[in-house]
Amino acid sequence: MRSEFEEKVRIYEGRIKELEQINGKLRKEWNFIDKKQRKNKLVVHGLDPEVGNIEEKVIDIARNSLQVELNSSDINDIYKVGKGAKKPVIVELISYRKKSQILKGANKLKGTSIFLSPDLSPEERAQHKMLVNHMNEARNRGRQAKIQGRTLIIEGQTITIQQLEKQKTADEPKNFSENLIHPGNKEKKGPVTRSTLK
Repeated sequence: MRSEFEEKVRIYEGRIKELEQINGKLRKEWNFIDKKQRKNKLVVHGLDPEVGNIEEKVIDIARNSLQVELNSSDINDIYKVGKGAKKPVIVELISYRKKSQILKGANKLKGTSIFLSPDLSPEERAQHKMLVNHMNEARNRGRQAKIQGRTLIIEGQTITIQQLEKQKTADEPKNFSENLIHPGNKEKKGPVTRSTLK
């Protein structure tokens, strides 16, 4: 009787493991498709809700504020998403190159109510949030820190998302990015300096 029960448990455990593997594979495939669909998209935040023609406004911002030549033929689709008065606007461009040109000039909108960002997947948003949190943590400890692409650079040392996630399981939440650049040194203090995100 016991051996029969144990055999059933073994079978169920095997099925669970198999389903977990299938689920992991499907998630990877979905993430790949999702990222591909977002590749040429960017998000415009802070547009005046009274703007009549959104496409014309986006083209005007690109040309006059960013000095990027943008035409209606460069835009594949444009629509509002989310809630609130100033709903974010998704702009899908026909090429990744045009999207990159626009985002490179996004800093020219500093001081206005409008800002631009890539259209990130939920996974990418979570990863970016983690990078920002660790960058701020490092700066609060007096370190020179910035985000470059999908990596965090502290005092000239590059730290990947994978390193941050791995280190998080072994260290105190508020210390682990510090420990990546100073292993074994839990509290290394320094003068607080200002640093800008580039």
